[in-house]
Amino acid sequence: MTRAEEGDLTRAEIIQLLHDRLAISRKDAKEILERFLDVLAKCLEDGERIVLSGLGSFQVRPTPARPGRNPKTGKVANVPAKNRPSFAMSQSLRAAMAEWQSEHGSPGQGEPPEDDA
Repeated sequence: MTRAEEGDLTRAEIIQLLHDRLAISRKDAKEILERFLDVLAKCLEDGERIVLSGLGSFQVRPTPARPGRNPKTGKVANVPAKNRPSFAMSQSLRAAMAEWQSEHGSPGQGEPPEDDA
């Protein structure tokens, strides 16, 4: 089974890909990934927008306070305003995804399970 069939790409798999493609040690690949993610997190904490050409942009967006409901009790409760990270795909990634979907179908779509009845 390929990684695409399995679903998520894990941190360990990214480290392995960096190790294989850049011919560096796993320790160095892990350090590169950790530092990169630290930089992204710090920039987002500081309210900066991060633009990675060909991939997309990351930014923090505020969400307003809103009324909510406790699912156990049904009692109305206020959900406070907060800041949430968001990602927007670049136009080139969006086009590549559309092309892939036209060739392979949307993720999760496939042949329905056979009925044994």
